[in-house]
Amino acid sequence: MKKCLIMLLLVGLFACLIAPFNTLAKPTYTERNDVSVLVNGKNMNTGDTPIMQNGTFLLPFRSLLTSIGVPNRPEHIAYNANTKVITVNHQNMSVQLTVGKRVALVNRKFVTMDTTALINQRNQKVYVPVRFLAETLNKTITWSASAKRITISDKKPQPDPNPNPDPKPPVDPPPVKPYVKPSGIVNEVSLDGRTIIHTQFPSTNLGNKRSIRVYLPASYKTNSQSKYPVLYMNDGQNVIGAGGPFGSWKTDVAANQLTQANLINEVIIVGIDNTPNRANEYNYTGSGIVVDYGKFIVEEVVPFINHEYRTLTGPKNTAIVGSSYGGNSALYVGWRHSDMFGNIGVFSSTLVWNDFALLKLIQNEIVSNKKNLKLCIYVGDSEKLDEDGNGLANYAEWTIQLAKLFHDNGYVVGKDMLYMIGEKSAHNEAAWAAHIDQPLRFFFGKNASPQPSSMDVKLTAGEIDLSGTVTNVWAFPYLIYSNGMRTIFPAALLSNNALQIFNRSFDQLTFKNRASTTPQTVNLNYTFGSLSAQNSLRIVSNAQNKVKVKVELLAPISTVQKVYMTGDFSAWGQNINSDYILNRAGERNGLAFYTADIVLDKNKTLAFKFRAGPDWKFVEKRANGAESANRELRTFDRDVTATYTVERWSGTP
Repeated sequence: MKKCLIMLLLVGLFACLIAPFNTLAKPTYTERNDVSVLVNGKNMNTGDTPIMQNGTFLLPFRSLLTSIGVPNRPEHIAYNANTKVITVNHQNMSVQLTVGKRVALVNRKFVTMDTTALINQRNQKVYVPVRFLAETLNKTITWSASAKRITISDKKPQPDPNPNPDPKPPVDPPPVKPYVKPSGIVNEVSLDGRTIIHTQFPSTNLGNKRSIRVYLPASYKTNSQSKYPVLYMNDGQNVIGAGGPFGSWKTDVAANQLTQANLINEVIIVGIDNTPNRANEYNYTGSGIVVDYGKFIVEEVVPFINHEYRTLTGPKNTAIVGSSYGGNSALYVGWRHSDMFGNIGVFSSTLVWNDFALLKLIQNEIVSNKKNLKLCIYVGDSEKLDEDGNGLANYAEWTIQLAKLFHDNGYVVGKDMLYMIGEKSAHNEAAWAAHIDQPLRFFFGKNASPQPSSMDVKLTAGEIDLSGTVTNVWAFPYLIYSNGMRTIFPAALLSNNALQIFNRSFDQLTFKNRASTTPQTVNLNYTFGSLSAQNSLRIVSNAQNKVKVKVELLAPISTVQKVYMTGDFSAWGQNINSDYILNRAGERNGLAFYTADIVLDKNKTLAFKFRAGPDWKFVEKRANGAESANRELRTFDRDVTATYTVERWSGTP
């Protein structure tokens, strides 16, 4: 019961964390008839009264933009009434605002505003924050409280106050300190003879202890002169061997298979266990202390591994990989310490932490600092909720923004980065295990320049409708390489017939003109050089946004006649906050068999658990009595049957 309450509290905290970026409560604002607006010395006489929300002035977007010099043409100012998205393209700036959301996209980068755009209920016009838009479009804005006047003017470039600074004298590098091995470390060798677990590994930077797991290549003992590259992985208890309660990445298995196939060089795998302070150690700003965690790895773990084992050093031979919060950590540590880590694997990164602080950090630094890095970026299409119903979960859309950030700043797909969306993949170790071969192939592959050998196209939804139920669809063209690498390839060309109907932005397809489009099937033909791939997308008048799901459950024999499928169904798009009930339907393979037919929204990821009774004390458990992880069910664009097995009940009524 205690663990369940903790789980519910964590879900609530996560909902609070992301609330500022999703639809907010109905806004409250005040109309200010006493305020005037002056633009380049002239009164802005539009007849529209400024309004104030959260201490910020707002004006109708089109009136404001045209008054400060943005041409009133569709290619410069656009508003989509269905999605409530305002798009501005002027000079070298591209801005997207969404009514009710505080996060805007400025030149494809996230920026948080002081307040949201809103619809004035009196005149139904869309109002936008004046200061945000003015300053984003390179204007100067001031507010005079005494005169009750907003003044906007063109910004003039400021001269460099120190155009020829004196050069700084050279500084001698600090002397290299001799390595001192920490005391108190206990070494354990596993039964396979290749895994060494260093327990009680102390950290000066973090003030705690943990285990460091090392998996050695097959030739390590016999080739005594050989040195090996190193792969460091967060959440070390879940990356090699059987793993912990959530399963394993089975990185050792993948590395062995690829080595035996002569596709990669042998590699040392180092798993760095997490601690009870995992969330804070892995995250940036707020309560996050990843800065100290990075120092722990760079100053304590890596020197220890290099001292104890025969390693190839330098960024080319060193990689760091993590998932979820561990993906945040791998991204931060690899980015900030690129002189040590030349390879970064970011799996299912929880970028929403503290107002997307890590993403903003890299956005601010990447423009003027393109680092010599190789990145492998992965996320599953079914990770958590899909709020806009386009077949792509929120986690995936955040990760696409990360991939796009690197792509737009000079990182070449296939050369500097791999970028993947796992199909029907949730947020768990099984999904990451299915894709860990990709960073291994990319970072440690024997073929330095593999060539694309085929293409494929994956769609997040098979249809898009004219009524606006599904507003966009993602179409991912993949390149498959001769050494087994896979990557989405945004530079693949899309056929003209599709581009006449859809706008394409980093493989997101939206209607150019929904009103004049007719129901049809559009063939999506992608090409890259001599390679090609096809898929088709149905355009329908009114999409049926529901699917039938037959849920089947096998559980230990008992007298239980009803099983409860429990979760926050309102978050799934269902208008209930109760349970779905599976009824006993006999026995199958020596187990009790339960079933239910339910109707759900398409393209949703449903998180739930089974209970043998109406109380959480009857919740399912693993065979050893340990807590079961949340189950996830993805509803696609067709009816499905989902079959599950419960190993054990914590109790029966």
